[in-house]
Amino acid sequence: MMNSRFSFAGRRPSSQAKGGFARRLLLGSLKMLKRMLMISVTSLAVWHGASAVDLNAASLAELESARGLGPSKAALILKEREAKGPFRSWDDLHARVPGIGEKTMEQMRASGLTLAPPAEPSRPAPSAS
Repeated sequence: MMNSRFSFAGRRPSSQAKGGFARRLLLGSLKMLKRMLMISVTSLAVWHGASAVDLNAASLAELESARGLGPSKAALILKEREAKGPFRSWDDLHARVPGIGEKTMEQMRASGLTLAPPAEPSRPAPSAS
């Protein structure tokens, strides 16, 4: 008589029970991949949303963290902004701050710096008299 431990007649080996080891490994890997993808997408969304900084409101640290700007250019931007007021456009920045060229401005835009024109002072509405 044959030992039942070695007989596969009518039974699956334990490695094939409930879908098998390979299937469980694959499903576990897919779940882990899905979690990693969600974390990456969430991190990217948070990083991108947090990186948008207006050049006319940025601090020295925020300017220094932008690609293309080091401590000296960031200090020049702040000095010019304090002396003559906010920048009206990227061309205005280029004209007023020495050392800021097209390439630097592209890097600044790519790193999330924006340049909103300063708000115009509101004028009183004409009276209907």
